[in-house]
Amino acid sequence: MSGTLSSLSRRLTKLEQQLADRARRAKLASCNCSYITIADPARPEEFEAEMNLPCPAHGFRRLGGIDRQFFYNPDRSVKRDPQSEQAELVAALEQDRKARSTREIWERIGQSVASWDEGPLLWATQHTLSEDSHWMAKGTQFRAPFPRKLYLLEVLRLVLSKPTLFIWKSREMLMSWLICMYVTWRCQWFPLFAVAQTAKESKVAELIQYARILYQNQPEWMQRRNPILIDNELELKWANGGRFLGVPKGADQIRIHHPHLYFQDESAFLPEAEASFNAVRPVAKQMICVSSDEMGWFHNECKLEQ
Repeated sequence: MSGTLSSLSRRLTKLEQQLADRARRAKLASCNCSYITIADPARPEEFEAEMNLPCPAHGFRRLGGIDRQFFYNPDRSVKRDPQSEQAELVAALEQDRKARSTREIWERIGQSVASWDEGPLLWATQHTLSEDSHWMAKGTQFRAPFPRKLYLLEVLRLVLSKPTLFIWKSREMLMSWLICMYVTWRCQWFPLFAVAQTAKESKVAELIQYARILYQNQPEWMQRRNPILIDNELELKWANGGRFLGVPKGADQIRIHHPHLYFQDESAFLPEAEASFNAVRPVAKQMICVSSDEMGWFHNECKLEQ
């Protein structure tokens, strides 16, 4: 009797297994999982729909391998259209030409020479603009490139060659603009720390504004090549490490800094001008003092320069 029950139990278990296998096969027949799924970057909504589609057999649908396909032609055909291929080639060549052209311009401006065709004056006269708040009274343009005046060429030649320079100026000679242009050029093309100092904080902020104007009025590709990361009233800092800082009067104001380039504006009217100059002299590699004339330390230094 026990042998008969055991045989019946085995047959029942086998029958249950067969029924389960049959049900599983029936369920798998409705499976919509994929071994590979095509993803067309031009039609992301189709791929999203594939991802959100459930599987009747497994619940979560398997996508298998993801094959990204790109079509050469607008009609989604894979055979290259000769006209499209030629247009792509022309576009690639034009992009390469522009890249080589901008690189060449950048390298030419980066030359430390006094010339209209290279160096900082190429940038100032052809690739950026200054601004004049008195343009209406003068009858000139608000924004304009630096003028090609021969004395600017000569002054820049001295600026590029002298570690220490005292410059007498009159109000309309553009000397403060020229030196700010030179400082901005040094900071943008080289990782250099420059400090400008004059009597009042509002006046030194104007010098930093001169640099900001030159940066903002240059082509966008130049701004992208070396963008400004820090921009506040008294400081500009470029991505390459170049930095232009403004400080007001006082030897103690400048003593805490260690600039490569020191620019003193309106030295003849700057309290503690000589003390400030001497405080930074041990660390600065270049020192430029600009001012209209007034008896005192600056006047005497200019006489010595003569």
